[in-house]
Amino acid sequence: MHSISVKLAALAVLGCIACSPADAGMPDQRNAVLPPAAAGPVIDTSQFNAGVDPVVSSATVTQIEVTQGIQDIDHSVGIISSRRTLVRVFLDVNTPAGYGLVSGKLQVNAPNGQVLTLDPISSVSVLSQWNGKLELQRSWADLALTFDVPIANMVPGAFSAKLVSLRDMFNQGRDIPCANCAATTRAVNVVAGVPFRLTVIGLQYVDGNGVQRNPKQVDYDRINSWFQRGYPITNLVYNTRSVAATNPWPFDCGQANAQVAQIRALDVNNGTDRRTHYFGLVDDGGGFMRGCAAVPGVPTPSAIGSGPTGASNWGWDFDGSYGDWYTGHEVGHTLGRSHVGGFCGESGTDPNYPFANGQIADATHPFVGYDGGQADLAVLPRRAQPGRVSPYAATPVSIWNDVMSYCPRQWLSSYTYEAIRTRITAENALPAGPAPAAALESGLALTSGKQLFIVARLDDGWSSGAIASISPVTLAEANVGAVAGGPEVVTLDAKGTVIGRTPVQVFYLEDGGGAGPRRPGLISAAVPASPAVKGVRIEVDGKAIATIQARQQGPQLKLAAPSLGPAAAALNNNVPGSVLLRWSGAHPQGQALSYSVLLSGDNGRTWRTYAVGLTKPELRLPANVAADLGSKAQPVRYRVIASDGFNTAQVDGTLKN
Repeated sequence: MHSISVKLAALAVLGCIACSPADAGMPDQRNAVLPPAAAGPVIDTSQFNAGVDPVVSSATVTQIEVTQGIQDIDHSVGIISSRRTLVRVFLDVNTPAGYGLVSGKLQVNAPNGQVLTLDPISSVSVLSQWNGKLELQRSWADLALTFDVPIANMVPGAFSAKLVSLRDMFNQGRDIPCANCAATTRAVNVVAGVPFRLTVIGLQYVDGNGVQRNPKQVDYDRINSWFQRGYPITNLVYNTRSVAATNPWPFDCGQANAQVAQIRALDVNNGTDRRTHYFGLVDDGGGFMRGCAAVPGVPTPSAIGSGPTGASNWGWDFDGSYGDWYTGHEVGHTLGRSHVGGFCGESGTDPNYPFANGQIADATHPFVGYDGGQADLAVLPRRAQPGRVSPYAATPVSIWNDVMSYCPRQWLSSYTYEAIRTRITAENALPAGPAPAAALESGLALTSGKQLFIVARLDDGWSSGAIASISPVTLAEANVGAVAGGPEVVTLDAKGTVIGRTPVQVFYLEDGGGAGPRRPGLISAAVPASPAVKGVRIEVDGKAIATIQARQQGPQLKLAAPSLGPAAAALNNNVPGSVLLRWSGAHPQGQALSYSVLLSGDNGRTWRTYAVGLTKPELRLPANVAADLGSKAQPVRYRVIASDGFNTAQVDGTLKN
């Protein structure tokens, strides 16, 4: 007979971890101080009988749950194809010792016609004191037999699962009698899922102490993992790159968004799938840049967001980077989601959000989030995420809140999950490239022909603003449409005479301050161009907010030969194997120039933007740029564009392997 201490050591649910207070000082309610929380339910050891072996005499399946991130026991959240799917089997047990350790096998009838027999992720402890307490069991990751369904089998169609064997791991793996296992089946319908496309631009800057700040690889990696674990998508089409910030530090999220919008416009003009969302990521080593993003009312992948990242744990996030859920929040805005709750300082909350205080569940809707974790990282374990306080005494849980709130412990509620799935599905149905305007909602078509893509900021009240960039393009999302009291982009000839007026949409900057219909916003829109257009003006209520008029002559540009970087590490990725691109630029009328640099790894079919707004005629490229572009068989091409604010000049060069 085992000693009681040996038996209890096998119970994975024992133990307690106290949450430390959140970091202070960040200008955001998301850093609220948290109460202590237990790592598992409190166990009443007085109910254990040390005089008998912990065999499980019999068991009953109480429920089978199929989850991909958030679910209730009625399975009101849809299951999508090609997404990681976990099946949780909950048991009531009869054991004379009061506890036991069990394993088993699950039979899955997959939609692709295959019949699978699966082993659980691990054995689990079972206690008779948990009998009849389903919500308690659902609130902890290790209180159910959990099975991981191979993604390849998750295609659209009918799916069902049932437990076909149950084994006693304290009794040499013998079968446990189970009266209802064969008869208890969970059936769900799997619908087609879609991917999500996200490009994260790390904005490099030099802080007040002369230190260069960049997002770290862990920040990019955690974003990749979090979106695939939390967002309702089949997979993440994910790209990252570092770009020098156009604005000197400290800059705000509105300035960051303007730069990222220009980068995206150049990329789309040069072959990038227009269904790709762009996000600017800023390391908090030099200071905290609060994030903000546009909240479009219709499917518009051109909506831009940006936000901070760093290692701060905020009292609840211990995976080494908070950029994952923070990016999830801001990208959620670009997918049409407003704030929820209003309990943690949020403004502009969604009145239709169904759960109190921004939680992901309430007394009548016992949803439980489930983060499947990342098996190769201990800091990303599997974790159940209850959205309400457990009704059982002595079973503390940490309450999880919707990612569109400012509250701690953020995950997607069923409401946000389904709304984001609907929006991503609609965006995925958009054409990747040009299409007839009639096929899309007005103003959302990717238009072709000679155009000027305008990126401009509107400050609070719209009485002032600035044109951030003007880029000549041949492919662009128009983002036009009349808005009551909204701005117009006015094109001018060389004498300042009006050629045309184009009403444009405003992407309001949620989380960026201000309120009302004229809160701060961003214009990123394309207007028709012709040789006669020599100026652009932004007007609100007939008043000029910002104007750029072309010079009579344009920039002159000439490339210099690229050179290899030195052996010593220095600023701007100046490392062995790096390449310094150089050029010379001049303007006959002495106008200051700025430069953009694009690179292509597929012989010019598509281009990625690696710099905008450069004032020095050079750019240091990291050693791994060819690998980032996916090019091995052919050289990398690069393109430099010089701009005087309106006129441009362009030259191309080649980096030999």
